[in-house]
Amino acid sequence: FTKDRVVVVDKEEKEVYGATYKLEGGGAEDGARKISLTSKLADKEDQVAHGLIEKKDGKLHLIYAIPGGEAPVGFKTKDKQLMFVLKKRAS
Repeated sequence: FTKDRVVVVDKEEKEVYGATYKLEGGGAEDGARKISLTSKLADKEDQVAHGLIEKKDGKLHLIYAIPGGEAPVGFKTKDKQLMFVLKKRAS
């Protein structure tokens, strides 16, 4: 994650997903906020995924719906939703 972009890489550091994102809601770092991710991959350019993001216990929790899925309302997946728990990589 950077200030305005999220990038997922594989073990060879090849980009497998890239998107810009926008957060909704207050400026608090803790607590769930709505997030919209706009794909920047050539074959999925400008597809938008809606979800939630929350910083909790030193980890970042992210859940979002893939195309055709219902936007999540909590951190429990349903059909066509993905959820990740991320921690900062040691330098």
